[in-house]
Amino acid sequence: GLEGPGKLCRVPKAYLEHCTTRVLVMEELHGGKLADGLREEMKIQASREGKTEKQYIAEVKQKEAEAKEKGEELKGPSAEEY
Repeated sequence: GLEGPGKLCRVPKAYLEHCTTRVLVMEELHGGKLADGLREEMKIQASREGKTEKQYIAEVKQKEAEAKEKGEELKGPSAEEY
């Protein structure tokens, strides 16, 4: 997974004693946002493949559409591939 010592991100701790059925209270984490980190990783991957960000995104969307038409599910790289 992504969470844990030496990993890419942290999951905030929920304070169950303060939570209700309508309110979730979690610890505040400082640092970069996960979305920003994923965007940077996408830029790096596009660069590795010699593509612009727009080209890379268009290619990924095309692959997703083709897989959906076939009833398949796309999966990301394994830990070994990454």
